[in-house]
Amino acid sequence: MYAGLKPITSPWVSDEEINKRGAMIVWNIDETGKAPPSSWLSRFPNSTVLEPFQCHAGGAAQGLNANVGMLLVSPDPQAPQAATKTRTAKSDKALH
Repeated sequence: MYAGLKPITSPWVSDEEINKRGAMIVWNIDETGKAPPSSWLSRFPNSTVLEPFQCHAGGAAQGLNANVGMLLVSPDPQAPQAATKTRTAKSDKALH
């Protein structure tokens, strides 16, 4: 979570990391507007504005609805990706 897209409130994530790995940015259209702020588009140049949707809450939050905007930030294809380990039955057995 990158609260308010402000590094000061979310020091564990950065614009650089989002541009490298990709992310989905969501916002409340009723508060911010249907289009993302132009500053977001310049901060995340490899992004695509997706169709907004209406989110309906149920349960205890019933009646709380939000119109949600979405900005998909695609990962930078030039950024080096971290190596991931592939789990196998043999490696899982070694753990036990």
